[in-house]
Amino acid sequence: GSGRLLVAANLYNSGRVAPNFVAQLLALAVALPHGSLAVSIYESGSSDATASWLRLLQMLLCPLRVPFNVTFGGRLQRGRDDATERETDRIEFLAKVRNEAMLPLLTRRDLLAPPAPASAAPTVPESLARHGGGAAAART
Repeated sequence: GSGRLLVAANLYNSGRVAPNFVAQLLALAVALPHGSLAVSIYESGSSDATASWLRLLQMLLCPLRVPFNVTFGGRLQRGRDDATERETDRIEFLAKVRNEAMLPLLTRRDLLAPPAPASAAPTVPESLARHGGGAAAART
């Protein structure tokens, strides 16, 4: 088919599983037909090596021409809801984080657009080429 599979993930202090996550995502990208995968990841301000692994993933997805969006240092936090004066429900919070990972579907048409021809030269996204760390989103 001509559709795309979107892998959306929320990661927080996932450094221990990140090497396998990156390897499996790359294996999927290689196994699927060209242009049939897109990736969106929301990283929630991890204090371990998660962000470093995601930067590596970005570099490896570029030559495979897999469109991606990675949000580093996401600021959503589970806390007290002022409107209801109660602790935010865990499931409600996780739904908000999931929605952040899915948001690029609404703002980035290229994530689900038909793939570029295989002969098109891959390019390094400007935001990745100049990425110096911090809370930034990188995309192709």
